[in-house]
Amino acid sequence: MATSESADGHTAGLLTLGKLLDGDAAVGPDRTRIAVQALTTGADYLATALGPGVPASVPSTVDVADLLVGLHITVHRLHTGLQQLHAGIARRTIVGDVPIVTAAKLQSALGIAVERLGTAALTLGAAGALLGSEPPAPERLSGGSGRR
Repeated sequence: MATSESADGHTAGLLTLGKLLDGDAAVGPDRTRIAVQALTTGADYLATALGPGVPASVPSTVDVADLLVGLHITVHRLHTGLQQLHAGIARRTIVGDVPIVTAAKLQSALGIAVERLGTAALTLGAAGALLGSEPPAPERLSGGSGRR
C-alpha cells in the first residue's frame, strides 16, 4: 500500500510533468521524447494493472468506465496527432531527407496505424458508453491541457 509520502511524491512528479508538457509551452524534440517516455511508463503500468493487478486497479464499474473514457480520450488524441504526422510525411514537410520510397513505406505504415487507432478510439468510447459513462466534451477529445 502506498504511503502518504510516496503518494505526495507521485503527485509532485505529475505536477512537474504537467508543467514541463504544458500546452502553452513551445514544442520541441526534447519535450516530445519526455512525453513519449511518460506515455510508455504509463502504458507499462496499465499493462500490469490491467493484467494480474486488475481486481485491485479497477474494482468497480465506475472505475472501469473511468478507465475506458480516459483511454478513449488518450487514443483519440494520439490518432489526431498521428494524422498530422502522416499528412506531413505525405507533403514531404517531415522526413523530407529520406528517399521517396522510404517515405512512401513510412506513410503507408502510419496510415494503417492511424486507421486502427481511430477504430480503437471509437471502440473504447462505445465500451465506456455501455457502462453509462458520459461522452467526453469535444474540447477534451481535441486536446487542451490534457488534464482530466
